[in-house]
Amino acid sequence: MAKVSVIIPVYNAEKTLERCLDALINQTFSDFEVICVNDGSKDNSWEVLEKYSNKDSRIKAFNLENHGVAYTRNFAISKMSGKYLMFCDADDWYEPSMIEEMVNTIEERNVDVVMCDANVIDIANGEIQKEGDKKYVGINLLGDYNLNTEIVEKINVVLWNKIFKKELIDKYKINYPNKYEHDDMGFVYMYLAIAKTYFGLNKKLYNYIIGNEKSIMGKNLTSTNYGKEFDFIYAFKFVFDFIQKLEKPEYDYFIKKRFRDYFLHYIQFLNNKQQKEALSIIQKYILESGYFKDNNPKEIEYIKEAKNVKRCKELLKYGKLNPLEKIFSVKNNGNKKVIRLFGLKLKIKRKQFCKSTKIFIVYHKPYALFRNDICTPINAGRYNVNDINNHYLTEEEKQWMKKSTIGDDSGENISELNKFLSEYTAIYWVWKNYEKIGNPDTIGFMHYRTLFMLHRYPQYDDNYLDSCGYKEGYICYLMYIYRAITGGWVRNIKSQYECYKGVPGGHNIIFYDALLDIFKTKFKKDYKSFYKWSMTPNKGGPFKNMFIMRKEDFFKLCEWIFPILFELLDKFKNYAYQDGSEKRNFAWLTELLTAYWIDKNIGQKNCHETSAFRPIAESRELVEV
Repeated sequence: MAKVSVIIPVYNAEKTLERCLDALINQTFSDFEVICVNDGSKDNSWEVLEKYSNKDSRIKAFNLENHGVAYTRNFAISKMSGKYLMFCDADDWYEPSMIEEMVNTIEERNVDVVMCDANVIDIANGEIQKEGDKKYVGINLLGDYNLNTEIVEKINVVLWNKIFKKELIDKYKINYPNKYEHDDMGFVYMYLAIAKTYFGLNKKLYNYIIGNEKSIMGKNLTSTNYGKEFDFIYAFKFVFDFIQKLEKPEYDYFIKKRFRDYFLHYIQFLNNKQQKEALSIIQKYILESGYFKDNNPKEIEYIKEAKNVKRCKELLKYGKLNPLEKIFSVKNNGNKKVIRLFGLKLKIKRKQFCKSTKIFIVYHKPYALFRNDICTPINAGRYNVNDINNHYLTEEEKQWMKKSTIGDDSGENISELNKFLSEYTAIYWVWKNYEKIGNPDTIGFMHYRTLFMLHRYPQYDDNYLDSCGYKEGYICYLMYIYRAITGGWVRNIKSQYECYKGVPGGHNIIFYDALLDIFKTKFKKDYKSFYKWSMTPNKGGPFKNMFIMRKEDFFKLCEWIFPILFELLDKFKNYAYQDGSEKRNFAWLTELLTAYWIDKNIGQKNCHETSAFRPIAESRELVEV
């Protein structure tokens, strides 16, 4: 049994096949097998495969009648024995260290898929091809990512620059839409739908040939592909069927948007008769199957008007512009502002708002010290440290807190309320004393034991925070794309209450009821939406008091949440919080309210969700990291 299986479909490839196989034989990694399937070639490809399989036992050759590349790949997967799966096209070749580096990366990073970069070579002149082709097969995401639809959208659908886990393919029964081209698109999208983690390897390990008119990619980019022009419709139907079984609404919606993009691309290669036929097939196999019945009609305008070829062409040419916008419009596109005037387009670079970032790491007792150029340790509740009656900390620990962290007891502050509001006393201090901290464009709060992992698997060394992703440039990059960085959307209030009911330090539902009363009187318009939201699964959760957001959003959050918290405090001022089993109730409600505000005012799609990480054990020596 080999660790890696490399699958090579072969069709009329005698001129390039030896180069491809030689590159595999000479890999720096040896524990692999090559599954070569001859798909009814009419040249001497099979003879080449027989020669190499006799020369190297790792090369296993199978000779079939012509069934197409999807059937070939499915057949090869059924014959493989490896733990990991890679692909290679017969007219391309691997760099010598490709298998070793891909295997090492997927194991060391413990991710579900790894993608590398490629050299793109035009066989007409042997040179690297134009930027458009490099971008199509190139890598856009480097480093670790937790997969969501926004990340998946940036990953191309070619097979040969990735390594996959066979156990996931078997578990979810992922295979290729047989008889149809675009099978690679279907396979990759199905795999990414069930994968959780990704790593982008910044190395060009694959050599990809373009300009070969016999290759599938060459045909796709230059013509209607000779009788296969409708295959993308059937391939997407195959993916639709798979995605619906997963019950992942956000991915279901994403795949439908991708179908739109494919449709608008391929319609340009069809004549009027073929366009009408394509729309008829869509009507029969896509619309009548009910795939789009729950979607916003505006998102599928192009397909609701399935007989209107002219309208489809308009959408292809202009996007969703109304007649007035075609004459004049101003829209943002990435880091540029696009101005249209009578058909002319002018692109102006947009001003980047994020020039400075400040993240506060909130402490209430000594711990490993997290501090760099943008991360500042802050003591939430400095009042408690100064209180001579506070026996929670030893004198030595109090001195460490005063020396190592800034306090929240200067200027306007509510430091003494820490026993109720936890880290929100520090948040209040930052809000009220913003100029003292340099008036940053982006503001963030983390917990000393639970940092966000902006990069996966940080190194425990002097560059620990940098390896986590806490660099100003990287934060500004993320905040240029998103409005906030948050943790995952964890529990609804009902499940939280059931989980903690009767547990010392748990939650008491009377606090939630009091919060509902405040919404009824102060926020009547929001009462029903808040109640429904708080009882909906996958909302709220403990990591919403950890966030990084734009300055203007931070101020709006504080202006909204603190009047609510102060009113709750007033309602329960005689309640025995500190020594009773209810002392965590306010912290619980601040988490809930923060999550609600972010969801309603920023939205999940505008948040970069990251996992939380408990970085260093409490027994660790107190050192600056």
